Amino acid sequence: MSYLSFDFNGDIDDSAIRKALQEDGVLVVKNAIASSDVDLLRKIVLNHLNQFGERLMLGKTQPNAAVAVKDMEFLFANKNIIDIYKRILGPNAVVFTGHSDIHKNLISGWHKDSGESVGGYFEGDYFAADDCTVYKVATYLQDTNFGDGLTVRIGSHRSKSLSEGKEVKLNLDRGDIVIFDVRISHVGRIPNTIERLLKNCSRLANFGNRNRQDPRLVSWMAEKISRIVGRNDRLSVFFTFGPPNKFTYDFSQNNMKRQNEQAKGSGSAIPKTLRDRLELAGVAIYSPCPEN
Repeated sequence: MSYLSFDFNGDIDDSAIRKALQEDGVLVVKNAIASSDVDLLRKIVLNHLNQFGERLMLGKTQPNAAVAVKDMEFLFANKNIIDIYKRILGPNAVVFTGHSDIHKNLISGWHKDSGESVGGYFEGDYFAADDCTVYKVATYLQDTNFGDGLTVRIGSHRSKSLSEGKEVKLNLDRGDIVIFDVRISHVGRIPNTIERLLKNCSRLANFGNRNRQDPRLVSWMAEKISRIVGRNDRLSVFFTFGPPNKFTYDFSQNNMKRQNEQAKGSGSAIPKTLRDRLELAGVAIYSPCPEN
């Protein structure tokens, strides 16, 4: 293991946490979310994605989840998660970007979350910028093995290349969180041969447009195959914080514009109830996000 992993209730110096993100671009916090909260989140995410969301990458996703899934507000303002961010960024320097999404059974390919495939969310030479510290948190709502969790390339947040950096598979259990630099190269579950074929069928049907949903037949086949092989639903939640600087604001503005388009114009206004929770926790919200 060549990344920092520590128990939320353990004793670790803040400087070690910041150093891990600065140098490696990733860290794992064990036991950050209570088991009862994970159980509740699984119910909320499954209930929502079984009815709503977008068919994408052979699974389902809900962009702009902080707006679309109001029952999840307790997670976005989770005290343990906010405490970790305050240790990383400073007690009065945590900004919620508005970005949030939930996933069910998505396959993946190597990518970064800094938006290069859509023109980039930042300006200038942001891979060299020390103050580009926009960090995403991921929580997986089940134990993961080394084939269906998160794999990263250590230190790749300093390079535009997707192939640079040592490849490391993260060991994650229910209740753990991963905090990672949005510039780091990472991948979720890589598709098998049949899934690659289905993915190619979806791409052909959509004429290569990655913003269109998977055809219903492709999604139905992917789900049937998953059930036949006995694979359990894989659920995850992602959302993003940063410091009060231009990089965070650029990420928020550009990412939320894309999320709003993906969510069919549902709007990016943070609900007042979530705004109140975050402000009570000492978290700022990027100001261009209007109130709901």
